[in-house]
Amino acid sequence: MTAELIPSRAQAPAILGGEERALIGRCIKASGTRATEARIERLARAVERGIAFYTRQKQSRRLSFRQRHDMLRKLYVLATSNDPPIGQLRARIAALPDQIADELDLAAPMILTALDQPSFGLRLNARKPIHAEQWSRAGGIRVWARKAPPDKLTRAIMALTAQGGTVVPGRRREPGGRSAPRFEPRILGAVRGAGSRAHAGRPSWLPQQLVLIGLLAAEFKKVTGKPPDPGRSARSPFGNLVHMVFGWIGEPLSAERALRAFWRDMAKL
Repeated sequence: MTAELIPSRAQAPAILGGEERALIGRCIKASGTRATEARIERLARAVERGIAFYTRQKQSRRLSFRQRHDMLRKLYVLATSNDPPIGQLRARIAALPDQIADELDLAAPMILTALDQPSFGLRLNARKPIHAEQWSRAGGIRVWARKAPPDKLTRAIMALTAQGGTVVPGRRREPGGRSAPRFEPRILGAVRGAGSRAHAGRPSWLPQQLVLIGLLAAEFKKVTGKPPDPGRSARSPFGNLVHMVFGWIGEPLSAERALRAFWRDMAKL
């Protein structure tokens, strides 16, 4: 029971067969929603996109964790400055490597839909959520950023690049002093200056796993009309879906840890 992986940027390289689609249908049915063919197909295609993204990330060795972290942090710093340099921000986004643009593109439709909620100070547009396939066909984050309204651009970059943050001690100065404490964003699960093992360069696929779970959560809610139940086990319909997908990507033992981290981060939003 495995999904065939066929790397390709033109289409989702994960091709799920009838057995996998039947299991996805059971997850939909377990949520109390009728598992129609259209719903199964929509969620299956989301799973395929997620596996495609994760496969590309694992196959790519172009950028180190430190390089990816630094690029995303620079975007965050520009977006959160007192007078954000919009032109510079647009230029940096246009020049993003595929490896980073892919990750942002997978999360962007969900984030941009959320940015239209009243809690962000913008008008509600939940009736017309941004669909991931429409987003990809339109060119993704690099094309959207060219003409995005400045306020929405900066808010989107803040939400896409960081998952909260923390205050870290100031830098050491001679003789024996420190600069003032400063806020540092949590990016790819690591905080600069907080002694993070991940930022020190230890290999970890958790950030990509969190993006994958985020995609599944967004589509699961759209298909079933219900938000996923928090939890790390496979006992809930959504938890079962995530555990199945992690089995298909060959990392079944990572599902619980990734779900725990995902719901922890969601609780901070």
